[in-house]
Amino acid sequence: MLDGMSFYFACWGLTQGCAGHSPLIEDDQPFADFMGEIEHRKPASLMWRGLLDAYFRYEPETRPVGKANWQRLRAWLENDLDNLLRRTNPNLRDCLAWLKTLESERGLLNASDQVKPYAAEALQGKQERLDRIKTDLDIPPTSWFWRELVLAQIREATALSDDHFKAALQPLAQLLKEHKLLWDDGLKYLLTRYHACQDHAAHESLKALALEAWQSPQISSHGKWGHVAPTVKEMVSQWLVLEDLQDFFELLAADRAADQHRLNFWMRYIKQISFSHIALGKHLWISRDRDWIEFKQKKKGRISRLDGGGGSKNAFIIKISQYYFVEFGEMGDACYGYSENDVPFTLGRGYIEYPGDLKDKQRYAFWGSHHDGWEKKFVDGSSTFHGLRDLGINTTNETVIPKPTRTSKIPARPATLDMQRDIPIFTGQQKELPRPAALDSIRTEDRRRSGGALWVFHLKEKGAVADYLKSQGYRFSVSKGWWKK
Repeated sequence: MLDGMSFYFACWGLTQGCAGHSPLIEDDQPFADFMGEIEHRKPASLMWRGLLDAYFRYEPETRPVGKANWQRLRAWLENDLDNLLRRTNPNLRDCLAWLKTLESERGLLNASDQVKPYAAEALQGKQERLDRIKTDLDIPPTSWFWRELVLAQIREATALSDDHFKAALQPLAQLLKEHKLLWDDGLKYLLTRYHACQDHAAHESLKALALEAWQSPQISSHGKWGHVAPTVKEMVSQWLVLEDLQDFFELLAADRAADQHRLNFWMRYIKQISFSHIALGKHLWISRDRDWIEFKQKKKGRISRLDGGGGSKNAFIIKISQYYFVEFGEMGDACYGYSENDVPFTLGRGYIEYPGDLKDKQRYAFWGSHHDGWEKKFVDGSSTFHGLRDLGINTTNETVIPKPTRTSKIPARPATLDMQRDIPIFTGQQKELPRPAALDSIRTEDRRRSGGALWVFHLKEKGAVADYLKSQGYRFSVSKGWWKK
C-alpha cells in the first residue's frame, strides 16, 4: 500500500521511466497491483486528473504489455467518470474546467472511435469543440489523439464527392506532413482516393509529400509504394515524368522555342513513359543560385551530374517500353536509344559522363537527328535507322505491332554471337592455338550490322583466352574487351 504522496506521484508518473526502469504502465504485475489500489482508494479529482493525463500521453503502440495496460486504464476511467462526478464537491466541480469538459465529451474515453465525432467538424473548419478540449484537457501535442484525429479526417474526406475531396486535400496534405508516423496510412488513403477522381492531374502538395515519404515510384527498391495499387503508383510516376519533361525542354534546353516541338513530340508518348531522369551539366550543378539548388533538391533521386561537354551540356533520359532514350539540351545532339538490357550508363552512382555514357555508337538501338522532318523519321524510321514503331513503341492513342527487324536497319537488340561460327579455328599456314574452353562462358555481342564490331567481353590482355583471340585477329580495348570488324 502506497502512502498518500507516493500514490499521488504514481498517478502522475505512470508513463515516466526512472533510473533505467520501464514506466509503470509497461510493467505487468506492478501495474496490476497499482490498478487494484486505484479501485480501492477511489482517487479524488487531482489524482484522477493524473491518470487521465497518462491516458492521453502514453503511446499505446509502444509495447504490447503497455497497450494492454493502457486499455485497462481507459476502461477504468470510462466506468469511474460518473463516480468521480458524484464524489466531487459541487462547488469544486464547477471550478474544474477539465472535468466539466470531459463530462460533456465522455466519448473521448470510448473503446473505439474516440476521435470520429470531431473529424467531420474539423474537416469543415469547425474548431470550437476541439479548441475547448485542447485547452481544458491539456492534451499533449504528441498524443495519439491528435494523430488519430488527422487519420479520421482523411478517412472522412475519402467519402466525399470529387469536388469536396479535392477542396479538402490541400489542408489535409499539410496536416499529414506534420505527423510522420501517419504518412504510410494517410498517403495510402489520399492517393487511392485521388486516383479514383475523374480528373487526377498532378497535385503538387500530394506529390511532394509522397516523394518525401516514399521517394520516387520509378525506383523498384523504394518498396513503400507497395502500400498502394500499381495503378496509383503509375499515376504518381506519370506526374513526375510530365514535370521532368516540361522542366527539361522548357528550362534546360538550349533553344526553348525550338524545343517546344520536342516537348510536344514526347508528350504523345506520355502514358508509355515509365521512367525519367535528368543529367545536369556542371555549370548548373555547382550553381549557388537558390533556384537551381531547389531544383536539384526537388529532383532528388531523379537527377545526376553530367560530366564532360564543357559543363554546359544537359541530358534527359526516359524509358518507354523496353528502351531508354537520351535527349540533349542542344538540338545539334542526336537522340540515342538503348535496349534496357544494353544501356551504357549507370544512374545509381550520381554522375554520368558525356559523351561516352550517353553516345555509344556501338550499342544504340535507336538514333535520330533533329533535322527538318525529324518527327516523322523518329516515328517511321528511315532506310538506315529504326523508328519508334519498329521498336513496337506507339503513341498514347494508337496500337502498333513491331515490324520484323530489317537487315538494312540496326537490330532492336544486339545479336547473340555464335562462338563456333564467328571465332573459327584457323588452319593451314597460320599457327594453330588450342581453343580455350573458357571462351564459351564469356559474354559476346555482334554489333556489325549496326556498323559496330564483334565483341568478346574478356577483360584480360594476357592469358590463354587473350592469346587465342589475338591469333584470330581481335584487338584489345581496356575496360571493354576484345573486338574485330
